[in-house]
Amino acid sequence: MRLGSVKGLTIDAKDGGQNTVSFGDGPDTVEWYERLLALLMAGRAAELIVLKSASAGSGGAEHSDLARATRIATSMEQTLGFGARYPLLYLEHRDATDILSRDGDVAMRVHQRLEFAQARATEVILENRNVFDRLVRTLFDAQALDGDAVMDILTSSS
Repeated sequence: MRLGSVKGLTIDAKDGGQNTVSFGDGPDTVEWYERLLALLMAGRAAELIVLKSASAGSGGAEHSDLARATRIATSMEQTLGFGARYPLLYLEHRDATDILSRDGDVAMRVHQRLEFAQARATEVILENRNVFDRLVRTLFDAQALDGDAVMDILTSSS
């Protein structure tokens, strides 16, 4: 998704899988945030591709990918000027759950952003299926990969 460099991947962390990506300074555009959402939804998309169902691993905790993606998508709608409704209003929110529980319109728009991000992640994985399958096999064998090992797989030819 061209967001930064991969520092590592693991599937054996005590709280489940984990990825570490360092982000450079992004252009702070709606497109950059949409790529970030796709990155955060990629684990769930990968589960749907490989396992045909999603586990609770992408959600379930405040620090989860799904929680982070939900907060970012809510900020896109409420505070970053990217909202589909009233983009010029800064509508501060301290808790995404509170605003999403109260405002069905905002919840729908946030959900649509997450659906789009998951679809984009799925598309990227399927476009790079050979590399993805090699990464999955290597990760399952090793349980953890550092950034160099991940990049070697991602940049090698099919």
